[in-house]
Amino acid sequence: MHRAVPLQVNHPENPESKPFQLTIQKIQGFKRPTNNTTLSFTITGNLFYLGQTERQFFGRTYESPRINIDFQADGINYDHQAITIYYHTKISQNRETQLLVILELQLYEAQESLVIKRYPVGWSEILALQITNQAQKLQLRKGSPRVLLLQSTFNFDTLPITMFADITLSQPFQNCYHLIPENTLCGFGDEVPGLKKGFIIDDFDQQKTTTAFLSNVQVLVPENIDLEIQKQVLKYRAYKYRMPEDSKQDVRIVNRKLVIAFHNGWTFVNARGEQNYVPLGDTRMVVTENVEGKSYQFKILQYQGVLDVNNISVSDQNNNSGLLVALLQYDVTYTTNAVNKYNMTLVVGWIPIFINNKLGGEEIIDEDFIIGPGKAASGQPLVQLPEYPLKLRGTLNLQGQFQMQEIINKDSNRSDQIQRPQQSQLNQMSMQRQSIQIQGQMQGQMLQGQMQGQMQGQKQGYTQGQMQGQMPQQFQQQQLDTDIRTQVKLKELEAQLYRVQEENERLRRLHIQSRQDEIKQQELFKTIEQLREENRMVMFTQSKQYEGLERMIKDTKQAALSTSNSGRHPIIESESYPDHVQIKNIDSYGYPIPIATLKPIPKLDFYNQTLIDFEEIDVKEDRILQIENDDERKDSIFMITPKALTQYPFDQQPSKSVYFTFHFYDLPVYQTPMLKLEFHNDDRDFKFNIENGNPLRLLINNEEYNFKFEINTSSNRYYNLHLDLAKYLYQKHMIVDIWDSDSMLLFGSAKIPLSGLLRQGKQSASMMNEFEIIDMAKQQIRGKLQINIRNIGKIGQKSDIMDATIINKTLNNLDKAEGVAKKKIIVEKPINREIVPEHKEINEQNRIKERINKLKQQNLQQFAKSTKKSEQLRTVYEVQKFKESQKPSLLKTILQGFIQNEKILNVFSGKSEVIPYYYKNTQSTSTQVNIIIEDPDSSYLTYQEFLAVSNPLEWQYWVKKRNYPEPHSYEIVKMREINKKAQFFMMLEPGEEVTFLLKFLSFRIIDTKIVGEANAEDIALTRGKDYIEKYMNNRYITVCLQNIDGKIIDGIRVQIQPHQLPTDHVLRFFERDNRQVRLNLPPLFQQEQQNKPTLHVSDHKVMVEWSTDNNYIRLNLKVGDVCTIQRFSVIAYKDQYQHSIYGHWKVEVHALNGVDLEVPLGQKVAARLTLPSDVQRNVNIIPANNRVIQFDKTFAQNLPLLPGKINLIPFQVRTIKEGKQSIQINCVDYNAQELIHAWLLNINSIAQQPSAVYEIRCMEGREFRQQVSYKNQTSYLAQFQITSSSEFIKLVDPIISCGPYETVNFKIRVLPTQDMDVKLFLNDTEERIFDTLLLKIKYVD
Repeated sequence: MHRAVPLQVNHPENPESKPFQLTIQKIQGFKRPTNNTTLSFTITGNLFYLGQTERQFFGRTYESPRINIDFQADGINYDHQAITIYYHTKISQNRETQLLVILELQLYEAQESLVIKRYPVGWSEILALQITNQAQKLQLRKGSPRVLLLQSTFNFDTLPITMFADITLSQPFQNCYHLIPENTLCGFGDEVPGLKKGFIIDDFDQQKTTTAFLSNVQVLVPENIDLEIQKQVLKYRAYKYRMPEDSKQDVRIVNRKLVIAFHNGWTFVNARGEQNYVPLGDTRMVVTENVEGKSYQFKILQYQGVLDVNNISVSDQNNNSGLLVALLQYDVTYTTNAVNKYNMTLVVGWIPIFINNKLGGEEIIDEDFIIGPGKAASGQPLVQLPEYPLKLRGTLNLQGQFQMQEIINKDSNRSDQIQRPQQSQLNQMSMQRQSIQIQGQMQGQMLQGQMQGQMQGQKQGYTQGQMQGQMPQQFQQQQLDTDIRTQVKLKELEAQLYRVQEENERLRRLHIQSRQDEIKQQELFKTIEQLREENRMVMFTQSKQYEGLERMIKDTKQAALSTSNSGRHPIIESESYPDHVQIKNIDSYGYPIPIATLKPIPKLDFYNQTLIDFEEIDVKEDRILQIENDDERKDSIFMITPKALTQYPFDQQPSKSVYFTFHFYDLPVYQTPMLKLEFHNDDRDFKFNIENGNPLRLLINNEEYNFKFEINTSSNRYYNLHLDLAKYLYQKHMIVDIWDSDSMLLFGSAKIPLSGLLRQGKQSASMMNEFEIIDMAKQQIRGKLQINIRNIGKIGQKSDIMDATIINKTLNNLDKAEGVAKKKIIVEKPINREIVPEHKEINEQNRIKERINKLKQQNLQQFAKSTKKSEQLRTVYEVQKFKESQKPSLLKTILQGFIQNEKILNVFSGKSEVIPYYYKNTQSTSTQVNIIIEDPDSSYLTYQEFLAVSNPLEWQYWVKKRNYPEPHSYEIVKMREINKKAQFFMMLEPGEEVTFLLKFLSFRIIDTKIVGEANAEDIALTRGKDYIEKYMNNRYITVCLQNIDGKIIDGIRVQIQPHQLPTDHVLRFFERDNRQVRLNLPPLFQQEQQNKPTLHVSDHKVMVEWSTDNNYIRLNLKVGDVCTIQRFSVIAYKDQYQHSIYGHWKVEVHALNGVDLEVPLGQKVAARLTLPSDVQRNVNIIPANNRVIQFDKTFAQNLPLLPGKINLIPFQVRTIKEGKQSIQINCVDYNAQELIHAWLLNINSIAQQPSAVYEIRCMEGREFRQQVSYKNQTSYLAQFQITSSSEFIKLVDPIISCGPYETVNFKIRVLPTQDMDVKLFLNDTEERIFDTLLLKIKYVD
């Protein structure tokens, strides 16, 4: 939206705004460039108010497109396009003041459409209100027009460049200047929605307009909103008039209004603008609704009429024509004493309603208001209330016409309503009468014209159907004409009343200041009462006309029914109202979910930041998760759009392009492409927005970038995935890292709470919030990130191979059942066995042995056939080796033929999981049952990941936690070690039943490239032992139960599906390479703990040291080579069995080339870096702190490296921070955008003794100015540059000149702060002299 700075000076005004056209016809004085470049220019315009005491730039800055200068063959004469600027204003001419248009000229030199040079030329001014008969000659001046703000006269140096410009009144612009705000410059190249061509091109034909109608208006507000607004007014009154907040003076809510206006991006273009409102009446009804998992009680504010908004531009759906803006306002009066009474209007919330793709239709509106803090689209501040949801509901008609219908819904649901006892049928009738009166003035003449035309048509023999078919255009035109006349008359009356009220308010303020008599004020009150009485009479007359029209409608209906044989219903039916007003519950599934309120999160307290959040007992969590579990939309799609980035000015160069890395749930870390910030090519606008803290949009190819995370529970065969995802959204944060694309330096990180994405039964949920970006290494807030995230639910598709949902549902019922649930599956690779003749009677045991022998024989025969004769002579060792390699696949094939039970176990790396297994001894004697676990990865690992729970204490822990059946003894399962491998067995009595537990725990990481693939197990085997020791993938583990004779009596096949553990924190450390370091982690808890949690570090080379209070951790490790990153995980457990987790933290240790420097504090010192290079390339050298480290442009940007040599890179160091500090410097490949080398500059600054000490006493809480004297101790003239070590000391004279042994004074500003010592550093321009002054700042009351 285009914003215009208002004029803050009282000035005389004309009753009507005048349109002006400023035309720059010709600019003389340009010279053709000597090189092969083209010349172009732009004109920038601003309005300037020049008074005797007040001077101000205001309005909007207009910047023309680049205009090419076409030189002729002689190289002297040239032509260019004329530039027109339009504006309209009510400011009148005055002898004492002048209104100027300041014009600034900028030149561009380009070569093949690439700008290679840009420089400002000069400026000039012209009287904005003076009509010229011919073009004026304007001589350009050097410098900046900002000097006009100074209260002094200057002699400006002129340039040999002149402009010829004239100012005229523009009649074509007057027809459409309502599309542009007052005192706003616009011109050639500006896009103005509402114009037929969309741009200002000397053609001001307007687009067709339509009218929108809003009916069935309901605003849902919390019950206690009136009390909260009164509290805000009391705070404001206490602040402004120094009154206590508990004062008994009256604070009263006079009116509640809903404003609907149309904004085209420049201003409100509808009639009455922001004054297009309707009053909202309190229905005294309460409805209970669920918003984001919380239950609220809303009271309903309702308007039963129709609110129209005209002048809505009708344009192509792809082009932006504007939007509707809804404002919820409260008019409040308050008193400061028995005499003085004040009025104020508070904006509670606003809603943007986009209508581009809705024109010509009708839509149900169900939107949430955007609440404070912040501003509405009108620029008005929003009242900062607690986080209460506010809703707007109604019917938006964009068909251009509105037929009268019943506004109150008959088929409403009353299940959630609480009818208050004060409501009665009398109140219902009074509300209906008020609605009739409000609609009367808009609809009265229209209905009367329609009924007259209908009666005339019946007299001429037309039936109602014929009249509808043959005369629609006549009725529509008559309806439109009468409606417009009625609206114009009503709006003129209301505008007159508003102007009188506004004048009364202005005079009331003047009366308070100047104590005038009350005669004029009383006259104004009489005028207002007279206008109000006239308005009431008009309303009463219209209501009487409406009653007459009702009778006419009834008579006409009877006449139409008696004369018409078609039996059709009449065109307009009389309204019938129910006895009790009810609210219709709108199904939220059918409508888009509104964007959440944009709220800043609280600032981070670095000193209280802990790794483990304090766990509060949340009684709402179970209910919220139950709603998510009951939702049939199990699958989720998360749409993420980084909107804008705000950067705070710091020592580091502002980033012009960034990329993001997202840590979300158990998905792989996602990295976005490079996103450029808005105005990244325009240094002036970019610098202006950075200095003013404005958010800049993040764009890729001039468009917003969005991506999605899709989580399908059905395809993952993970039954509880949707529930675990809901817990993650409710409890955890998404970590977003922002990196500078040019320097590859970490800009900062943001933690985004995700509880607002819980859909709670809705089709989708979205949030658009602004989050602070934190640089944890520097303990600074670097900026803010605006991001839009949407969670869309969908119903998943069932798997074609196997119904995974049924399998997992069966497995999920294990916790409640006594026995093990089993699911038969189809064997993908059937066992290769020969058919046994039916007449042979073989017992089961011999049959199994025979089958095994035949398989062995068959595989050996195939092996013998596949080899050459010369290779058939094998040693016993080779045959044994072959048998060992074929054993896993052979056992797997054989066991698949017997084991028909399968379970799917979803595991997380670093978190233990168990599954119960039920078995009953059917033998008549005591039996020893051996638990045989065949894990294909066990031969490659030093420990077993899958085993039976044999520890009695651990068994009791799982039984209590999961409600598993208790055994008669927790010592049934025994463990013994055979060949360094744990074997498990149990002794069972005849008929004894037991549900023992199988536990899985792995600390290997997940290979995200192949996880979830059907052949992941085979891929892992082909990659060898080193790969399997590091990565965990999908695989099958077989568990067999054998008796003492070796017979398999039962078994199960467990499919392992691994997942990554969600990340709670990412901790990065930048350390010197090849050094043993100790890394201090932030505290774990906010208070001291008696027992330390169980820790696991994924890297066995990292040692952990604990503090005495069990709250701090120190990691001891050796850093790797330069530009390497050591990544490992630290997991903190609540229990010793490694299931309940406090947190999972990823640690990254970046190895940098260390350089140590010792420099004097405040003095510039030269140094250099060494950079070896193996190939030829161009690089950029970028430091993390540009104020301390400075490179010459020759060595900093696009520096060519010589291959096979050590390159020397000089730089300068100057720091004003005493002590030690570390600064990172990155070397990035210019073309590949790849990090080549990195240094860690460890600076130790040493302060020298000051030559003088000054003690300054300041008033507490006030700014103080002081003169400081300094004597030049040298025998020659020197120019000194002064630098302060504190940002609270500002130098008025940063550069001073001193003669030999001369003493000079310079001024400083001391900003309000606390007692401190500040050093001033003085350097001469040639760096031959260096001196230090010490200021002792003390504050007194």
